[in-house]
Amino acid sequence: MGEGLALWLLSWALPWLGAAILGLWGARAEGWRAFWLMSGIWAWVDAGIALLGLLGPEPQLAALRRILWINVGLDGVYVLIGLLLLRRPGPRYKGFGAAILIQGLFLLGLDLTHALLL
Repeated sequence: MGEGLALWLLSWALPWLGAAILGLWGARAEGWRAFWLMSGIWAWVDAGIALLGLLGPEPQLAALRRILWINVGLDGVYVLIGLLLLRRPGPRYKGFGAAILIQGLFLLGLDLTHALLL
């Protein structure tokens, strides 16, 4: 179960990493640069977590379930932070907020789905 979850996360992170590199290269507007920068940071973190999951030992189901439910709570916080940043004035806040919201919603769906399946 842990390996499958790590593969899902890696399959999300790698395209976002590529998109962030291209987006930062091509974006001129401050809001878009903020969006792609934050998306790239999240992609690096997600890829790192996924690689640790793939290379590390298979976690016990009870431990994985507990981690997933903690993550569901954290994911909800990410979604709220993204929404709050979107409401702030200024393109940088909106770019950061949109990126955090997208990542938080994906992670919420991923973690909640896997937590419910355990």
